[in-house]
Amino acid sequence: MQINCPHCGLREESEFVFGRALEGVSDPRNVEPFSSLYLRSNPRGLSNELWQHVGGCRAWLRLLRNTLTHEIAKVDLART
Repeated sequence: MQINCPHCGLREESEFVFGRALEGVSDPRNVEPFSSLYLRSNPRGLSNELWQHVGGCRAWLRLLRNTLTHEIAKVDLART
């Protein structure tokens, strides 16, 4: 899987770290760490997710990703 970072361009998934799924979260900064890591859903189909580009610009990204095909429909900076 490749992720198109808005700052660095198309990069391999190994440069990124999964943060959490954003389904049902109104403000991701207020989510309890235990719940976001261990009590998360595992949806089939499109999933709104938070990833960090740790092997590059270190930006947090919001991805719309299909969990069945790993196709990425949209990538935005998390702050937008």
